[in-house]
Parts: sequence; C-alpha cells; structure tokens
Amino acid sequence: MDENALAPDARPTFTGHEMGRVGRAATMMIVGGFAIVMAMTVALGHYNSLAHSGPKAVLDGAVIALLIGQRCRWRCLALLGIVYGLAIVVQVGVPYLAVVLGVAAVVAAALGRASSVLSRPFAVLIAAACYEWLAGFGAPIKIYFGTGDGREPFLWGMWLAEWPLRLAGAPLGVWLAWRWMQRRANADVSIQDWPQSTDPVDDRAPGRANAARVPGQASAALRLIAAILACVVPMILQTWWALGTVAVAYLLYALWVRLDWRFLAAAAGTLIVGWALYATASYLWHHDANRVVNLIRTFVLRLAPLALASLVLVSQVRPLDVLRVLRRLRISSVVLLPFATVLRSLPTARRDVQYGVEHLRQRHSQKPVSLTMLRYPRYSFGVLFSRPLRRWAEQLQED
Repeated sequence: MDENALAPDARPTFTGHEMGRVGRAATMMIVGGFAIVMAMTVALGHYNSLAHSGPKAVLDGAVIALLIGQRCRWRCLALLGIVYGLAIVVQVGVPYLAVVLGVAAVVAAALGRASSVLSRPFAVLIAAACYEWLAGFGAPIKIYFGTGDGREPFLWGMWLAEWPLRLAGAPLGVWLAWRWMQRRANADVSIQDWPQSTDPVDDRAPGRANAARVPGQASAALRLIAAILACVVPMILQTWWALGTVAVAYLLYALWVRLDWRFLAAAAGTLIVGWALYATASYLWHHDANRVVNLIRTFVLRLAPLALASLVLVSQVRPLDVLRVLRRLRISSVVLLPFATVLRSLPTARRDVQYGVEHLRQRHSQKPVSLTMLRYPRYSFGVLFSRPLRRWAEQLQED
C-alpha cells in the first residue's frame, strides 16, 4: 500500500525522509554552534555563554523554521533536540546537557503543535522561543556545581541576561529563515555556482596526534568514557587535593595520547583568562580575597579535565568508530540514523573550513588567520562557514 494512503495513526513514528531532514538540521546546529562558540572564545580569550547566546539563538531559530516551518511533523523537533543532545555528549562529554536539550525540544514540540491550531507561523515562533529558552537551563547545573555553593551573583546575573537574548534571537532567526526561503524561491541561486574546493574528503582527525591514534571501537569508547567522567567526577568532588589529583591525571592522559601542544596551550590560556575575569567580578561583589583563590579550585580545576578530555575526543576519534560504539550501546535507530547523517557531514564541513582558512590566508597574507578573524569577524564567518550552512539549508528547503 502506498504510504500516502495510510491513515495518520498508521504512519511510522519517523519516516526515513524525516530522519534525514532532522540529521541535516542537527548538522547545521552543531557546525554553526561550534563556529559561534569558537569565534567568541577566540575574541574574548575565554568561554562565555552570554556572548554566544544571542547568535546561537538566531541560528537555532532559523534551523527550526527550515525544519518545521512548512510541512514537517512537530515530532521532528523533539527528535532534533535528542540528536543534538547526543552530539553534545560525543563532542564535549557533557551528559546533563543532553537531558536538558531533549526535554526542551519535547516541550517545544508539544507547545508548537498545540499552538498550530491558531497559525503555523505563530506556532513556529512560539516553539523556537520555547526551545531556546529551555535549552539554557543547563546553566544552573553548571553554576551550582562549578562554584561549590552557587553563591556567585555575577554568574547568575549572566545567565538571567541570556534570557532576553534567547527569547528575541530565536524568533529573529525564524524570520530570517522565512525571508531567505522567500528570496530563494524568487531567485534561482544555487551553491553549485560558488567556487568549490577540489581536495578529497579526509575523514581523519586533525592534528599531530593522528600519527599516534589507534582507530577502533575500543579507543573511541575509552575516550568517550574519559570525557563523560571528566564532566561528572569534578562535580561531585569538593576538596583541593581531590580536584587537583583529577586535573593532573587528565593532563597526564592528554600527554600520554600525545594531544597537540597547541590544543594544550589554548585550553590553558582560556581557563586562565576566564578565571581572571570571574575572580575579578567576584572580588568586586564580595570583597573577599579567599573567594578569588577558591575560584581556582571551582573554575580551573573543575573545567580543566573536561577541556582536555573533550579536545582528545574531538581530535583523535573517528566519527565511524563513535557510531559503532553507540550502536553497541543499543541506542535506537531513530536517533542513530539522523546522528549518522551528522557524522557523515563533518568531514565535508571540515574540508570547507580548511578551504576557507586557505582563502583568508591568501587574501591577508601579511596577517595571521586568527588576527584576520578578530578584525573581520563577519567576513571571516561567511568565508569559513556560510558554504556548508547554506548547502544544508538548501537541502532542507528542497526536501
């Protein structure tokens, strides 16, 4: 019997077409979000969720509009959040964010479906804003465990300051996506007209550690477990000696697997600058020098293991091995198939970024690429990431 002849209740939970669309949407969120976070971290010298919450909200709203805006079922938004959460675990080893993102997407999908009786565009706006707002509720967990007692008003104030950025950014992203779809419908513009890189796709992880990397499910599983433990264990520990022991152990682990020294230097610099900023804010509020010292324990020693383990995971594990590990864990194919789409897209995205870096280096040969990115952030983001993002956006619209 033809699928279109099936009754609504008899349709499968997710069709293969829907899972492919969810995979492309998740890829846009992951690649674009990573680009935004890295650009802001380079610009500020430390990780700051307030700085990237606005641009990330715009991106998420645009992706939700492209996925749901026309005819896709609302349950696809719930699946998108679950797949994105799984990608966060694999990318940075933070399991609690997977739960937060999954719940946010399920609630947003339910609210959007309920609102669709009024208007489909209105429902998409509401769902995008709801998802983005709820997705930020991983911050209280991070603040409480990252500061010991949670009594740092500066950090709580930064989280509350994200709310208007998220609630305004997501609808803005929906509106921009609708405008883009309308303009593209009126103009025959294709990314195939753009200059393309001709280098073959290289699925190997970048960095010097490639030569020492041992591919396989066992190494991928061990690195994934190490990243998850680096997130969970420091949240439980409180004493200096315990946190210091874990931090030193992960430093030795990074050296043992021969993590590129440039990654080590970047992680150290990011942690030091972040500690200096938050310690200064804490002292101005509490006028307590002991808290400045304690922030070394709560900020640096807790984040160092996660930063090191995540860098090892991203740089030394093949996507195919990650997928095999997840399959052995018996994760549902409904989640794994979209996630496989994400993994298959990453080598091409990396090739596009390398192509963009070479373009920036040739055009500004007298300056380092990092300085060019700081001086021309909008232009650099367009060169590095607009090609893959636009490709996936066109694929979502054409499906």
